[in-house]
Amino acid sequence: MAIPIVSFIISVYNDDQFLPECIEGINRQTFSDYEVIVVDDGSCDGTSEILYQWSKENDRVHVLTRKNDGLTSALNLAISHARGKYLARHDADDISSPYRIEEQVAFLAFHQEAVLAGSYVVEFHNPQSLISLYTPFDDPKLMMETLYKKGNPLVHGSVIMHKAAFERLPEGYRFKYCQDYDLYQRISFLGDIRIVPEVLYGLRNHQSRTAIQSRALKSHIRKLIMQVNGLIPWDSKSEIITIVRAHFFTPF
Repeated sequence: MAIPIVSFIISVYNDDQFLPECIEGINRQTFSDYEVIVVDDGSCDGTSEILYQWSKENDRVHVLTRKNDGLTSALNLAISHARGKYLARHDADDISSPYRIEEQVAFLAFHQEAVLAGSYVVEFHNPQSLISLYTPFDDPKLMMETLYKKGNPLVHGSVIMHKAAFERLPEGYRFKYCQDYDLYQRISFLGDIRIVPEVLYGLRNHQSRTAIQSRALKSHIRKLIMQVNGLIPWDSKSEIITIVRAHFFTPF
């Protein structure tokens, strides 16, 4: 079997309500040299049946089934099976433009100094109900400044990265929450992080989405990640940092 250029990396847990639209977007990609490594993370709804049918209809799709263990370890498991030159993240409740992989692969091929690239993103309730458009600047210096001082400028599901760069990291994805923010900080030492200036990804807004809703809590978690990565001095006396570390940062 020929080695694909791109490996989609997906973790799915009880997403049968939204998974068909995600699958449709991937099946319609204009760039056909890809594989899909999808981890069924212990789903107990109709997800498993949908994934089984998808793998029967699309021989690029490979399903790994296991007991529920969370997103972080699922991503690392999927990547351990990936064969592509590039790793393309995708969340099971979101939608990709049919041109997404074609545009992102061309972008990384042209910008060889880049190790990872996101894209413009539209947020929606359903495909007919758009909420907002997210268009971060494609400026490597501004990207670094944002990552190191302000927060996370990338939508995780929109990201594509060089697998070789990911494998150079001492560890893959870490921590229960904000694992993407931690990854971006560490991989940024290996090359530029960029934004493809086109809307290539749709982020679904819904109540059951796994996320940290509190902005204050997100800020504290990001501060802890910056400390772990040596970007700011370690403050072991901070009470909120101690609480966050104890309750949210069990490494996988």
